[in-house]
Amino acid sequence: MLFDFQRHTQNASSFLKEVAIELENPNDLAHAGRVLSAVLHCLRDMITPQESLDLISQLPLYIKAVYVNGWKIPEKPNRLKKLEDFLLSVKGYAGQTAEKDFGDIANTKRDVEAVFKVIKKHVSAGELKDVKSQLPEAIAALLKS
Repeated sequence: MLFDFQRHTQNASSFLKEVAIELENPNDLAHAGRVLSAVLHCLRDMITPQESLDLISQLPLYIKAVYVNGWKIPEKPNRLKKLEDFLLSVKGYAGQTAEKDFGDIANTKRDVEAVFKVIKKHVSAGELKDVKSQLPEAIAALLKS
């Protein structure tokens, strides 16, 4: 069995570049990676583990690795109800770089929408519908943008 690490690297790099472009900073892949990681980690804790597995099955291999990095599967998904709470939680996942990477709530919302826009290009409509069904309407609306 051959492992095609170069293809996996290329697919993940393309995905990350798409995120950087959507963030309007196409040359800062490190920033795009930190934003992507924070958004994915917050999202994964809001949906069931099975839905997470269904979602990441459609993402590039190394993006799957970002998604599962440090994952401690909770007994119950985090049920944030308000959009602002979700956006603050995303910033929380960014840790020490939160202010630098996200700034205020309006910028955080824009950045989350940018990541979701890229995810929507790579994930089937049916899977997106399943993910949205597990999110409060205010947060699911970000996937509709």
